[in-house]
Amino acid sequence: MPVVARLPARQLGALLTRLCVGRSLPDEPLGQTRAFVFTLATLLTTLVCSFYFVFFLAVGRTFDGFVMLGLVPLTLLNTLQCRRPGGLDRAVIGLAVTANVLILYLVYREGGVGPTSWWLIVPPYMLVNCSMHRASIVTLVVNVLVEAALLLTNRYGTPLASDLGAEPELLILSSRIGLAIVVLSSMIVLDRSRTITFASLRRANSDLAAASAAALAAAEAKARFLATMSHEIRTPLNGVMGASELLKRTKLDATQAHYLDTLQHSGGHLLELINNVLDFSKLEAGKATLEPHPFSLRALIEDVIESLAPRAQAKGLMIHAFIASDLPETVVGDALRLHQVIANLGANAVKFTAAGEVMIAATRIPPATATRCRIRLAVRDTGIGLEVEQSERLFQAFTQADGSTTRIYGGTGLGLAISNELVRMMGGAIRVDSTPGAGAEFSCELEFPLAADAAAPPALGGKVLLLDPMPSTRASLVETLRSLGTEVTAPERLTSGLAKGLAIDADTIVLVSARALDDTRQAPVVLAACRTGRLVLMLPYDTPPPGACADAPRLLEPVRREQLRATLAARWQPASVAPPSVAARLEQPANPVRQVLLVEDNPVNLEVAAAMLEQAGCEVDTAGDGREAIERWMRGHYELILMDCQMPVLDGLEATRGIRAAEASSGRPRCRIVALTANAFAEDRARCLEAGMDDFLAKPFTFAQLQQLVERRSAAHAD
Repeated sequence: MPVVARLPARQLGALLTRLCVGRSLPDEPLGQTRAFVFTLATLLTTLVCSFYFVFFLAVGRTFDGFVMLGLVPLTLLNTLQCRRPGGLDRAVIGLAVTANVLILYLVYREGGVGPTSWWLIVPPYMLVNCSMHRASIVTLVVNVLVEAALLLTNRYGTPLASDLGAEPELLILSSRIGLAIVVLSSMIVLDRSRTITFASLRRANSDLAAASAAALAAAEAKARFLATMSHEIRTPLNGVMGASELLKRTKLDATQAHYLDTLQHSGGHLLELINNVLDFSKLEAGKATLEPHPFSLRALIEDVIESLAPRAQAKGLMIHAFIASDLPETVVGDALRLHQVIANLGANAVKFTAAGEVMIAATRIPPATATRCRIRLAVRDTGIGLEVEQSERLFQAFTQADGSTTRIYGGTGLGLAISNELVRMMGGAIRVDSTPGAGAEFSCELEFPLAADAAAPPALGGKVLLLDPMPSTRASLVETLRSLGTEVTAPERLTSGLAKGLAIDADTIVLVSARALDDTRQAPVVLAACRTGRLVLMLPYDTPPPGACADAPRLLEPVRREQLRATLAARWQPASVAPPSVAARLEQPANPVRQVLLVEDNPVNLEVAAAMLEQAGCEVDTAGDGREAIERWMRGHYELILMDCQMPVLDGLEATRGIRAAEASSGRPRCRIVALTANAFAEDRARCLEAGMDDFLAKPFTFAQLQQLVERRSAAHAD
């Protein structure tokens, strides 16, 4: 038996493939399949050409026979293409062209549709196997058109002579074998393609999952790093800012006070930068969440205005709020995040405005339902303005409108990026309208659910004469007075002659801004109101009252609505006692907590916090770790425990759990425990509350914040 016959079929196929393809046999399974199909097509084409060479000679068609013979060397020489790099595809294309010429010639010699027509699908298939799908479609269309033309010629024209039908059984058998080979090889290629495609998808999904896990791990590691760095920075910063605030409450000369103000301003700027980096990290990692609860939008905007007022007034800017009188009293949303957005936009407006005004406006957008309302919030300024191309990159992180503004005005460019992302989380988008050199307006439209108890305050009634020459602030005050239910008269011109001609009732309160003092201080209306106790002045922090009306009540600009309500009510009802000012409440707490346990492991922070509490009228005991805190609590009676979270021996969370467990077993009354920690993430707050703490105060904290914490506890005991 010959050696070739003893070879297994697999080895024989590999040997033939190696002979046709050479050493360029691909390594991947799909490439090996294509090489096998190319080998099979090469052998089959060679055999068909040889068969028809003999057949045409036998029937006396010598010319046709030598045409078939000429295709044999072309087919065999085509295999030389595979010896070159990437030559398999070129060899497949060359073989497809050769086979197509052979088939078209046979179809022509057969006279149209016949046994050889089955072979018309072979060249397009071979081109598809070479990923030339468009070429295969074109080839198939051309082949079909040629065969149709031959068919029509035989039926309606001069019939073509054909000698191929002399041996129909043999031709039909060969065509069926060729068709079976094509179908079988197609199934092999498709199955291999499907397997390889699925394997590639699995590898891609696996790589994508690994990359996603790595990215999440990197984000988690970055978040942990930032949280750790935040804690480590906030701890000494709390000592710096706390000690500077205590120092400010001592007697200082002008130079010392100036240096101390600079120190506090720089500390506040550093704290703001830390908070922005933390917020941006949380937003980037997708960990920032909204915590909706009922709040007063008016009070929130007034808080922002009040916090920005010193900075704006130091630059000579007028800062005020226009809050529409039809604004709902209470809405549901994340007040902390919304405060951050408005404060960021307002701080930017103050920063980039050298002269003029900054206004924060809130208006209601119709239509509204019984349960929801849409509100437009806008921050306008008269600053440097923006070009269109600058606005496009304004909300990118670490980017400012102009690179030079970083050197002139400072800042990291994170504030607007954070604000834009927070507004997006709330369901809105920040829009910028600006004219270079004429200011800018940042606005957004947000939808809020109305709180269940969103009841309007009782109308104050009465008449008010408002004297303010500035149109924007006058319009803002008119809206505020109307929301109180008062009847407002606000003349646009405040010349002395016009002021003399004003006729007012005896019960009308005259409300005069600092901007109207020069024009109205000698007006009869103002002097009469001053004599009868119906004059109210609105002055900035550093503006003294006029000498003739030094005893008139004063409202500090920007004016809060509740302060305006209390002042007007006191003028109309002198017997009523107006609520004390914020400053008075801070300086003289009505019922301070007497016994406080301060738990802190950092000596500087312990000393600063203890001094603040003592100045607030509290008796302070201290502990350096959680275990000592539990021991002191068990021996004494404390109304308030200020607990640091990260401490040696026993941390604040475990100490709180121990105290709560001891309270439950012994029946002792619940002691209020407040976390004083440099961890500022929302999840840190949640862990503190879960451990049994009642409140959370992030470091660094101010004396006012600590005082308010003490007052809240005092009010709870008084009730």
